[in-house]
Amino acid sequence: MQRKHQFCVVVVPILGNDGLLRCLKSISNLPVQHVIVAAEIPDKRVTDLIETSSMLLLVRPALSVPERRAVGVEACSCEWVALLEDTCTIEDKWFEAATDNVKNSDCAAFTGPVRFSPSLAPNALALACSEYGRFTRDQLFSGRPNINEGIVCEVKRSVGVNLFYRKTAIESHIRHEGIIESELDQTLTSRGERIVAHRDFAVCFAEADEASMKLRSRFNHGRLYGGFLRRRKSLPARMIHLLRCIALPLVLSQRAIKALPTAHTSRRAAIKHIVIYETSWSIGEFIGILVGPGALRENWK
Repeated sequence: MQRKHQFCVVVVPILGNDGLLRCLKSISNLPVQHVIVAAEIPDKRVTDLIETSSMLLLVRPALSVPERRAVGVEACSCEWVALLEDTCTIEDKWFEAATDNVKNSDCAAFTGPVRFSPSLAPNALALACSEYGRFTRDQLFSGRPNINEGIVCEVKRSVGVNLFYRKTAIESHIRHEGIIESELDQTLTSRGERIVAHRDFAVCFAEADEASMKLRSRFNHGRLYGGFLRRRKSLPARMIHLLRCIALPLVLSQRAIKALPTAHTSRRAAIKHIVIYETSWSIGEFIGILVGPGALRENWK
């Protein structure tokens, strides 16, 4: 008889090989269903681990990251599905927090904080702060009504590298572009569904991929975000948002710098990268609000 797992973990490789191997080692011993949806076949070290750990490997070279997430969810046989990227590894209490949620929660989505590896290079740390600075443990739980003695709080948006969804809650709402957490979470909260964050459901951002640190990538992701906002906003609201974009580089840079570890040896270099990244994002967001998100597969790289 096939074992029934409590939940499934889907890994979408961004780095591949070394990064993917590190990520899979952190989850290989978990008693869950494992699905990897890669853009290409990994090297032998990774495929050996996949085989010995009875993981399912799906190769979809033509698909974007959100589309590969959707493929992974469809391949899962469990009610709850975690979505990770190989830029991260799970922290010690991640599985226990996930299991507790599966048993006790009535929410549609579950998420948790991101910790930044102390070994990150300045540009990688800057990217981490820009993308996930507001999702560190201190920032995520600051100023929100806490549940369960501060262990859990309700949030409006999941953390992109640490997603956990109830499959039945999202199946009919996955757009043709795939799973884009900002869009999906907006749909869930608009219909009254809850998104919950748990202090111990944490991941460590261990490495950034080179493509994501290119200014073109920051611009493209900003354009996607702005383009998706455009879909939901009226014309007057778009005009107001365009005006707000003037101050956006400063606002986003300050938020990212706030998450930067004060004791980091390359803090000054990281701040420089943060300002450059957030300016590129802001220009992209402006263009997205103005003309739309562009081609998803081309821009989500």
